[in-house]
Amino acid sequence: DANSIVLYVNGVKVASTYNSTTGTLTPNTPLTEGTHSITYAYEDASGNTSAQSPAFSLTVDATPPVAPTTAISNYDDNVGAITNANSTATSTDDTTPGFNVGAIPADASSIVLYVDGVEVAATYDALNETLTPNTPLTEGTHSITYAYKDASGNTSAQSPAFSLTVDTPPVA
Repeated sequence: DANSIVLYVNGVKVASTYNSTTGTLTPNTPLTEGTHSITYAYEDASGNTSAQSPAFSLTVDATPPVAPTTAISNYDDNVGAITNANSTATSTDDTTPGFNVGAIPADASSIVLYVDGVEVAATYDALNETLTPNTPLTEGTHSITYAYKDASGNTSAQSPAFSLTVDTPPVA
């Protein structure tokens, strides 16, 4: 009969806490960054330990990608009488401009768009290297920034801001 569960990280027994309600075994000390081999075993009251479980490989990554250092400088305006794939105008009638953000760097897996400091859903076009908000921007001036996100969900600091005013013509 087992009285406790023992956790091993990279083959070394570590202090841990077992939660019988959730069935989780948590190390008492945070794991370091990197890849770890995780196993467990059962231990009885006399200190006899079972064979270890099959290994589970876990990579801990808490380091965000390097932040973008340049602000958005132009965008793809493809709405209205005046269009330009590399517009630098500070005002547009395009409520979903494709912001030219460049390629995703090697230490990231995606790009996140912020409008007025709030993350918004956006679509990245790798061919044209544009990031387009999925929901149209509202009338008025907006501060547009972006950040990089890695596969572990770590997000970099935001880029410097680009100011853009959305001014759509009145509906007749």
